[in-house]
Amino acid sequence: MAEVALLIALRGPAEEFLIGEIAPRSDLVVTRRCIDAAEVLAAGLAGLGRLAIVAHDLGVDRALVARLGQVGVRTAVVTEPGRVPEVEAIGAVPLVGAGADLLRGIEALAESVRAGDRSAGADVPGAPDASDAPGFRAFDAAGAPDPPDSRGSRGPAAEAEASGRIVAVTGPTGAPGRTTVAINLAAELVVDGGRTVLVDADVWGASIAPAFALTDTTAGLAAAVRAASRGTLDESGFERLCLPVTPGLRVLAGIGRAGRWREVAGPALGGVWEVARRAAPMTVIEAPVLVPEDDTDAFDQLGAGRNAVAASVFAAADAVVVVGAAEPIGIERLVTYLLDLRESHPQIDPIVVVTRLRASAAGSRPDESVREALARFAGVHDPVLVADDRTACDRALLSGGVLAETAPRSPARRGLRELAHRVGPPPDPPERTGGRRRARPRRRFVPAWAARRTAE
Repeated sequence: MAEVALLIALRGPAEEFLIGEIAPRSDLVVTRRCIDAAEVLAAGLAGLGRLAIVAHDLGVDRALVARLGQVGVRTAVVTEPGRVPEVEAIGAVPLVGAGADLLRGIEALAESVRAGDRSAGADVPGAPDASDAPGFRAFDAAGAPDPPDSRGSRGPAAEAEASGRIVAVTGPTGAPGRTTVAINLAAELVVDGGRTVLVDADVWGASIAPAFALTDTTAGLAAAVRAASRGTLDESGFERLCLPVTPGLRVLAGIGRAGRWREVAGPALGGVWEVARRAAPMTVIEAPVLVPEDDTDAFDQLGAGRNAVAASVFAAADAVVVVGAAEPIGIERLVTYLLDLRESHPQIDPIVVVTRLRASAAGSRPDESVREALARFAGVHDPVLVADDRTACDRALLSGGVLAETAPRSPARRGLRELAHRVGPPPDPPERTGGRRRARPRRRFVPAWAARRTAE
């Protein structure tokens, strides 16, 4: 039987018992006794172990589990029964129990490592998930597998609950209107009757909260990432971190300074998107602009890169909206961005939105000019065109509102309505009342500032 190397970071009698029981065995070997999670990570990166057994109170989080997984080290966390969902949420395997029960759980995990090696081949270190191994599930105190629906966010029931849609909004540099599109898209989705969460994930220039005149600009995204990293983020906690704008719209504010991007650029960001899906039917995320990676930055080589946040958003999104401006330089930047996006994320089929459409910048027939340029140079044949109405946009920004409220007849809003119809969920079938069909009524968008003014 192949030997499985263990990295152990436990305390007290549990550690001493395992060391004594494993020492005479030939199928298991303890290669490093670690004092904390940092030493476990260092030993794992050095290739000293295949299976890490870590106490829950030693600071294990989603970033640690993900980094060890990248080098083929599986992580199991010894925890209490009430904290099993936290362990599952960070992607680790929960082990509950002590003594012989704990040892049986480790033996089963070691067998899953061997099974992964046999299925993947000797030349590929065992990186497959433990849950893919034959007969493997999380283990309780008796070493027996838990029922499938007790595995927290990984269970089928939880996956069925996570039915919300995520829409990412991105675009090139040069202020083509990414924030304006994201805000008004979220508002139009609310008008159509759906609860929506608007997330500011633009780590280089967060501006959604100020655009709504929200004075409480706490970095809710950073707090959500920290909670997800610990495995403690749930729907209620997520909603508490969001700032209310209307009864149907909440905003998760971003970080105020670009230098803090590393706070949200970890693997825990994926956990935030999972919770967002369960918290609201629609989530609109303003993603950061793709930037060149700095190959000389040693931190980026070991940790998350500068585009990690954008990659996380794109991986979670059901639809990606790319925004560009209808100006000669804006179209050139948009085409370049689309080509770069196609190269770095070939799985994305973006919805292209062109803002500020006007004859003074794109010729006497601006719509035809823009469509022709995008079709010729980027292979885009059905862009959403948003007319230039700076007066209406300025009015909405100054009042902390959206076009749906401050300028409902604006020509710019027509393009945004089209976009909402493309990315939103399919409409409910009309109800029949007395032989006549009645569609679902639209919701009137009343922002928080307007509600306060009405109350006064």
